[in-house]
Amino acid sequence: MQPEDIKEPPAPPEDVQTVALSDAIWRLPRKHREIILLYFYQELTMSEVAQTLHISVATVSRRMKTACNALGIILREEGIVWTKSM
Repeated sequence: MQPEDIKEPPAPPEDVQTVALSDAIWRLPRKHREIILLYFYQELTMSEVAQTLHISVATVSRRMKTACNALGIILREEGIVWTKSM
């Protein structure tokens, strides 16, 4: 799989939290968005994400942490409470 083969997330149900999360993901820088899409939407392991993007697992981990923190900030700015169940 190549980074350009990353599929868009599935069309979300029309609830405020899901739409806000989808919008927030697309506001992330590409290197962080790729990690989120591959791991959560393509359901790849951290190792598989690393192989796909030709980066180390440690880099995947750092980018994941940065991406999740950024998503939390974006969602809080939109008035959405970030929960693990989203």
